[in-house]
Amino acid sequence: MKFFKSYGLFIFWAILLLDCLTINYGITEYHGYLKLLLMPTLALYFFTNTRRTKHYSKKFFVYLSLIAAFVGDYFMLKSGNNYFIVGMVCFVIAYGLYGFLFSKMQRLAFNDATEALFTVLIMAVFFFGLFKVFQKGE
Repeated sequence: MKFFKSYGLFIFWAILLLDCLTINYGITEYHGYLKLLLMPTLALYFFTNTRRTKHYSKKFFVYLSLIAAFVGDYFMLKSGNNYFIVGMVCFVIAYGLYGFLFSKMQRLAFNDATEALFTVLIMAVFFFGLFKVFQKGE
């Protein structure tokens, strides 16, 4: 556990990099396994770093969010519209739980909301540009 407490995020990023490389190079047989390892890796890292803290209700929402994201990943790997919709609903639940958790941690004041809106705007422009750069065949 001490190893994972220290290197858990590195392991997560290594798995994520391997997953991205398998997608990029078309090695699809490993993609499903690597994708399904991401959320449990984060959960184990979170567990090893917060097991001595109290905040039980907050930890519960984090675990619930990670489980919803894992189930969403599982259904997104299956083929079919129904699986896709179930996977998306799981992701909406996960992000809703994250939003609820973060709203309970610190209330946003008007100045904070302005800064957040500005940050979202910058990120939107960045990701739009990134999308245009990586858009295939156009």
